[in-house]
Amino acid sequence: MPTIHETPGTTGPNASRHGVVADETYRRRLAACRACEHYVPLTDDILHVLGGRIVGDERMCARCGCFMGLKARFARAHCPEADPHDERVNRWGESRKQV
Repeated sequence: MPTIHETPGTTGPNASRHGVVADETYRRRLAACRACEHYVPLTDDILHVLGGRIVGDERMCARCGCFMGLKARFARAHCPEADPHDERVNRWGESRKQV
């Protein structure tokens, strides 16, 4: 099974050659998450506690269930929530037509 660094199709305006986004894109995405009402503290569920410790994140997205400190790094990742001011883009300001 290929790693994220070997996964084909990790190209586009936010992608690097390794399938991860540039630091500037990562910071912009996380800032959007931190401002979102769906970015919530982890529950006491054992998977959340362990996962949070592994990735170093104390919050998660209530919409997708992801640890955003990790998810926001991947070029192929996307925010499932529409921007409240522009339905054509997600809260990261990226096209909602991504798969």
